[in-house]
Amino acid sequence: MRLTERLRIGLKGVEFHLTPTLIRMLTPLARLPNPFRDEEHRLGCVFIHVPKSGGTSIARALFEQKSRHICIARYFAFDSGAASKYFKFGFVRNPWDRFHSACFYLAHKVGADPRYPDHRWATHYLGQCRDFADFVKRMASRRRFRAQVRQYIHFRDQADWLWLPGRGLVMDFVGRYEALGEDFEKVCSHLGVLRELPHERKGAGTRSCADDYTPAAVDFVGSLYERDVRLFNYQFPG
Repeated sequence: MRLTERLRIGLKGVEFHLTPTLIRMLTPLARLPNPFRDEEHRLGCVFIHVPKSGGTSIARALFEQKSRHICIARYFAFDSGAASKYFKFGFVRNPWDRFHSACFYLAHKVGADPRYPDHRWATHYLGQCRDFADFVKRMASRRRFRAQVRQYIHFRDQADWLWLPGRGLVMDFVGRYEALGEDFEKVCSHLGVLRELPHERKGAGTRSCADDYTPAAVDFVGSLYERDVRLFNYQFPG
């Protein structure tokens, strides 16, 4: 993984800490694309896809498009009026389960097609990890490694995507991955549409994440995502 790509990931992470005004000022330099889909304007909504929370299926069902990972702050930066007025929604997932899912998703990309960013990232950061336990151990013991991993979209706090600096959580509805079908129906009801939710990107197996967590790993991941645990009221699914 080239230094320029690692720098690009780091610079992309800066967006999560900026106000919409600052993002708007930097947009010409950073060449940030307009985040609004035509279908979002038509339906009067903004969908924020938090990585590893079922968003691929939601975007396919509502917009018949691939999903994108774009934080809510960029929507406010491009059109604060529309972003304020539209129905803003996203989905979150149990932080321990999401962390475990992200690890296994990316572990299957190690050494795969280098044309894809996830594959390159996984090969660089997970290629030397023997298993889930070893990855957690490296995260816990190596501060620089932990900071670099946390910059990547799959390992950021979920709140980062749904949060405006200085204002906090600005979403009108935050659904749960654990109640995906039921909460998606609530979204459709609010938007006045009928959609069937497909199941995109099925996991590699049925193994419970609790099977791979030691007590120390439970504590570490809980502290790592303390903000999400507290904000969305989650506990370890053991």
